[in-house]
Amino acid sequence: MPDTLLTRSNHERDGFKSNPSVFGRILEGSLPCEVVYEDDQVLSFKDIAPASDLHLLIIPKRHIRHADNLTPSDLPLLWRMIAIAGELATRSGIPDLAAARAQGSVMLGFHMWPLISVYHLHMHLIFPTPVTTSCIQRLKFPARPVPWFQTPEDVAKQFCGASASSNSGSPDETVLV
Repeated sequence: MPDTLLTRSNHERDGFKSNPSVFGRILEGSLPCEVVYEDDQVLSFKDIAPASDLHLLIIPKRHIRHADNLTPSDLPLLWRMIAIAGELATRSGIPDLAAARAQGSVMLGFHMWPLISVYHLHMHLIFPTPVTTSCIQRLKFPARPVPWFQTPEDVAKQFCGASASSNSGSPDETVLV
């Protein structure tokens, strides 16, 4: 897959000194990364150790340690992250993220304990789904949902109290079903 995403280098930002994670250093601009998207709530950049041709991380700028720390008030942020993943997928040549996920060619999700490597919430967007002989990589990025790699919909239901009837107002009414 050709890399069609425009990237820019990272830059300094104020207000992230209290975030002790490596993503806190990225947010403050003291660590480099290839930024593919940024707004006032979210930053997305290329993974430093990609599991496939396209491997992006989508993080909130607000420090949330991991999915277990999400609350119902974080549901709009989670919807925003899902919508951004859809936009980035389209810009990367994946016209229908939902269809690609259903076909198993795209992975979108969060690592859960014990596979959390950075204690700052981050959602992985990976295409194509990694095909590997490495046991470690198969554990980290499984081809199907497992307890340690959850879809954003499952995270929304489990930690934010979302249900099929609670997605009113989300960017994509079909996201949380």
